[in-house]
Order: sequence, then structure tokens, then C-alpha cells
Amino acid sequence: MQCLNESEDSSNVANPKRKMILFLCTAHVLTVDSMLSAQMLLRDFPLHDSARELLFMSWNNSLQKQLLSRLERVSAELAEEQARSDELLYSMLPQTVVADLRDGRRVRGREYEAVTLLFSDIIGFTDMSRQCKPAQVCHLLDELYTVFDTMSTFFDVYKVETIGDAYMIAGGITGDPTKHATAVADMAFAMHAGAKLIRSPNLGQPVQIRVGMHTGPVMTGVVGIKMPRYCFFGDTVNTASRMESNGLAGLIHCSESCKMELEARGYKVEFRSNLEIKGKGAMPTYWVTEVPRKSAKIISRALKKAEKALADLIKIRGSDTGESSEDPSTGVRYFPPRQFPPRRESDAYPTKVCGVSGESTSS
Repeated sequence: MQCLNESEDSSNVANPKRKMILFLCTAHVLTVDSMLSAQMLLRDFPLHDSARELLFMSWNNSLQKQLLSRLERVSAELAEEQARSDELLYSMLPQTVVADLRDGRRVRGREYEAVTLLFSDIIGFTDMSRQCKPAQVCHLLDELYTVFDTMSTFFDVYKVETIGDAYMIAGGITGDPTKHATAVADMAFAMHAGAKLIRSPNLGQPVQIRVGMHTGPVMTGVVGIKMPRYCFFGDTVNTASRMESNGLAGLIHCSESCKMELEARGYKVEFRSNLEIKGKGAMPTYWVTEVPRKSAKIISRALKKAEKALADLIKIRGSDTGESSEDPSTGVRYFPPRQFPPRRESDAYPTKVCGVSGESTSS
């Protein structure tokens, strides 16, 4: 802006007496958004105007904040997915094995001097499989193993595998290695109580299982490359399986080595007989009949949690009404929680197993 004295000749630009005022200014624009809202463009600013530098700095800071926010969100999502992946892997393999596989190392076998193994199976499962549709058997096992898996989180036991109606767990692999037998025994009592929550589709009666336990040395390792499995090897596995196959419904059958571990910790064990075991000859075997009161309370809590897990499973299948419902495509009948067989007081605190009758071991 120029201000000329009216008395002077405005055409004489070289007049030294000419008065002039120079006014420099710039728009008050600090961000790209404010520039756009003012309907301005970058070319509206002089080339060497400081406002240009402020705009570029503001734009750069804004991009950095956006990138940092996005990076934090992606990192949080990645951590969540990693946690889910770890949870899935840890449910299939021990943490040490997962770490070796993740780092690309070959998993070496490990020897355990003393672990307790448990096998269980369903009484009458062969007849059930013959009389029922495959979908009914599948739903039955899903419900039963949901109950067992839920209760296993209350004890220091490791679920090894399920093959058909056979359920195998081990004590001494995780948690306190000195309490392997007691952890498995507590789980065995919980399994008997949990099985009563399930009805067989062919008879409509509570499911009954038999359980066998044995304590001894094992070798563990991951075999194969595809679909790796954590396997147990040794005569202890065979003996534990024999304890189960020679057991009775509703009872916990154990070997002498397991009996010694349990009696030392306050569990009541009764002598059964010198039983002829296939491949082993005559062996003294025992019934585990009672757990300490402390264990009974934990079993009761595990049973309540299993009831809730089973109710949630049935609700997901759409059976949340007061009446039983049947899937027309499969013929499977679902029972809501309040149609479970009534539990007796002894079921709520399953500290004793008694009433041995008969010696039938047919499945």
C-alpha cells in the first residue's frame, strides 16, 4: 500500500520527498483444513511466506498422528489375534512345545519319572452308536467333552486326546509335578459327577462312565510333521488303559502305584482284588472311594462351571425353552438345563464312590 502526499507529483516516482507506507500481512491460516475452509489454495500464499512453512509443518504433524494412531490400533488388533492363536495352540500342545515349534526347532522327547494317566469311556457306547444317528452321537460327545474340558481347568491336568468315547488326561505334565496323582483323582471324581448332566440319546438316562488310573514313567514327544500331536509312550499308557477297560460304571479303578500316591495324601482307597490283566498277569487293583474335603469343594465349583458351559452350549443350539426340542434334519433331541436329571446331594459333593455291584466290564 502506498500513501502519496497530494501536494506532490504522483507521477514523479524518483521524488525523494515522496511519502510511502509499506504494509506486509499474511492470512491467519495454520492448518490445511483451515485453509480449505477459508476457500484458499497454496498458490494464494507468496512463495517465501512463512505461512507456507507453518502449513507444511502442520500437515506433516497431522499425518504422523494419523499414522501413529493407526499403528497403535493395528498393533492392538495384532496382539489380540496373537493371544487367540496362543490360546488355541496351548489348548492343543504344552507351552514349551509350542515355543519350539514356533521357533522352527525340532521338539525333542522328554522323560518323566512319575506321571498319572487316566482313561475313561462311556458305558454302552457300542450299543448307542448302533442305535442312534451319527449326529446324535456327535452331539452327545460334544456335550460330554465340553463338560470335561471345562472342569479340567480347575485341576493341574493336561488333556492328551479323545478317540471316540475314550478321554485321556495326564497329571504331572503341567502345574505341581508332586501332585500328579491327586490332580487326576480329583478330575476323575468331577468327571463322574459331570457325566450325570448328560442324557444318552437312545435310553434317555444319565450317561455313565468308567475310569482307570495308573502312575508310572512315560516318554513324551511330538511325532510327525503335519498336524503335530503330543504323544505319550511307555508301559504306563498300556497299564492305565487296562485299568479303565477292567473298571466298572461309576467307579474309579487304579493300580497299586497310584494307590500309594493317593493314600499318602489322604485319599481313601479300597482293595478290589488281584485281577488278571491282559498282557500283565495278576495285579492288585483298587477303588478310589473318597477325596479330602478340600478337593470336594474344588470339584463342586468345577461342576457348577461345567453346568453353565453345558447350558451355554445347548442355548447356542437353540434349545432355550422349557420343552425339549428336536432338530427335524437330524432327529437329535436337545434338553435345556432344567431338564437335566436331578442331582442328589452326593452329586454336588462327589467325595465318595461306593456301591460296587457286579463285575461286568462290557462296553
